Amino acid sequence: MRARGSVKTKLQDQEQFYARRNDTMRRPRDDFNNGWLSVVRPLLQYLFAFFFTDVHKAVDWDRPVEFLDKEMEYAVRAAGKGKKTVDTLVKVWLKSGEQAWMLIHLEFQNQIDVTFPSRMFSYNALTYIRHHVDVASFAILGDPSPSWRPDHFDYGAFGSSTGMTFQVVKLLDYRKRLEELERSDNPFALAVLAHLRSVATSRNPRKRRREKEHLTIKLHESGLPQETMVDLQRFLELVMPLPIDLEREYQQAVKDYERRTKVPVLTQWEKMARQEGRQEGQQEIALKIALDLLDDRFSQAPASLREKLTSVSDPAKLQQIVKAISRAESLAEVEHALDVAKR
Repeated sequence: MRARGSVKTKLQDQEQFYARRNDTMRRPRDDFNNGWLSVVRPLLQYLFAFFFTDVHKAVDWDRPVEFLDKEMEYAVRAAGKGKKTVDTLVKVWLKSGEQAWMLIHLEFQNQIDVTFPSRMFSYNALTYIRHHVDVASFAILGDPSPSWRPDHFDYGAFGSSTGMTFQVVKLLDYRKRLEELERSDNPFALAVLAHLRSVATSRNPRKRRREKEHLTIKLHESGLPQETMVDLQRFLELVMPLPIDLEREYQQAVKDYERRTKVPVLTQWEKMARQEGRQEGQQEIALKIALDLLDDRFSQAPASLREKLTSVSDPAKLQQIVKAISRAESLAEVEHALDVAKR
């Protein structure tokens, strides 16, 4: 009798395991890296105004900002990147008339990374060594630990020492400032809200659907420039993905809102995503998001599939493909989505 009960218990355990695994497979992954990547570049001025106000006040935002992608890639390769992160190196003009280089590092992990301070130092030092310019470093951390707050790195021996300090923001701290975030008109207030609510609803997709609907309507009623709304809506899609059935409910709720207000919300976003002058930048960002997501979900994706993805030039179609990749359970589904998008 004991043996039978033991077998029955094992079978029940196996059924529960596979049920949990299947539920995880159906639930699309939160993509914080690509989500934040999609807003850092187009909304850089807002980022500094929200997180680093002293720096924002010193920068002359009327002058062009230069993104130093090749220089950043060199520093990341030379330092050894490790886990996927979001790194941006920019050159700005200060109100004093001087130029300044700024390195913004965003990292979202569930565990503390003891190598993080040394990587911050390496990125900064390698950039200085190669270009002989002062570099200011900033970090935005999305990890769940309230006590881990690295803001410096140093080393030395026998009376000799070297090191650096850097400014750090912990998104976790904003959990105590939710009302302030709701009132703020800075786009990154909504981004932080979405990030926090995504983390809080990671195991409650139905609650996430309600939160996403709330943030979508809040975004539409914010009065922000429409191109900024496009960027933030893309952010919401990446950091607050929903299972297919709940995504349908969310889309229906948005349509109901459109009927009540007589304003086609999604149509506006799609139109702005194609706006002349932003097409190339949108395509570049959307393609990087799609490729990174493909690598995250399907590490064995064939080169032919990546080439087919790279050939898509329409940002709106790439956004559709990103959604498809996040929900796909096989490479065949991804390939089908690509074929549909390219028609």
